[in-house]
Amino acid sequence: MEMQHEIKDGVLVIYLKGHLLGAQANTIVMGLVLQNVEVGNKKILFNLEGVNYVDSAGLGMLLSSSSKIKNAGGVLVICALSEQVAKLLKTTKFESVFRIQPNETAGLDFFKTLG
Repeated sequence: MEMQHEIKDGVLVIYLKGHLLGAQANTIVMGLVLQNVEVGNKKILFNLEGVNYVDSAGLGMLLSSSSKIKNAGGVLVICALSEQVAKLLKTTKFESVFRIQPNETAGLDFFKTLG
């Protein structure tokens, strides 16, 4: 898994690419999320356009990120889901847990509606 990030319009955008699996890779993502939440960056967008596979550890990381951000008074949006990832969220009934947008532009626009 590869990860890059940048701040756009006050939103931390995390770009993930490859397979979202394994505890070690997920630790890196969670570290970035927690570090940003602690300094007040509580609007986080996961762009999953480059993710083609998510295992149970990857799904756990997404859920844990959502919980940590929500508990800190923030919002997590995920966008650009592959067919496989969308199907996984639907099958596990987790699609209702996440705020899902079709692409990064829609995700950033969603944050603008929050004020």
